Amino acid sequence: MSDPRIVAVVGVDGAGKTTQARLLAERLRAGGRRAVLTGGEQVKAVRAALDAWAIAGGRPTHEARLGAEGAYVAWAVARAAALRAGLDAARDTGADLVCDRYAACLYATDALHGAGHGELLRRLLAFAPPPAVTIYLDLPAEEAAARTRARGAEPETAETLAAYDRAYRALPEFAGFTVVDARGSVDEVRARVALAAGV
Repeated sequence: MSDPRIVAVVGVDGAGKTTQARLLAERLRAGGRRAVLTGGEQVKAVRAALDAWAIAGGRPTHEARLGAEGAYVAWAVARAAALRAGLDAARDTGADLVCDRYAACLYATDALHGAGHGELLRRLLAFAPPPAVTIYLDLPAEEAAARTRARGAEPETAETLAAYDRAYRALPEFAGFTVVDARGSVDEVRARVALAAGV
């Protein structure tokens, strides 16, 4: 069975990846196409389960129980598993696959933190075919930081997000990305994303 058409939505925290991936999947379905959405929600569920396990063991978070290194590997495995499940579901149903984040997000995060796991991550994600389209949501770091503060969970500084943006742009894959302006209303960005995705 052939690989599905994959559209990946990537970018720094606060750029709108989860919202725009969901809206793109909805647009595909409204147009009569099958679409599988994978990414953020599955990984959030894994992180919540890890936190519950840590609290049961007397630690406040899974990072505190696993250590930074162990937590990082756990997130990478969870994201790889979510992607694998999404690919399998799309292949089985003949659907397009819309990804809230993709392999490049892990590579950029690794580079941002200087974790040195680039080779491991590329081996872990070797099963993932290159997307037909990778949409990079481009948002100024100050605005992205403000969005992370507004949503309350895991706020980031503008300095960190500017460094994250540089890490993405330094990836060899970035030359093939379609950069989309993520400023403006959700509907304005949705229209740009749909155009970039060819739908």
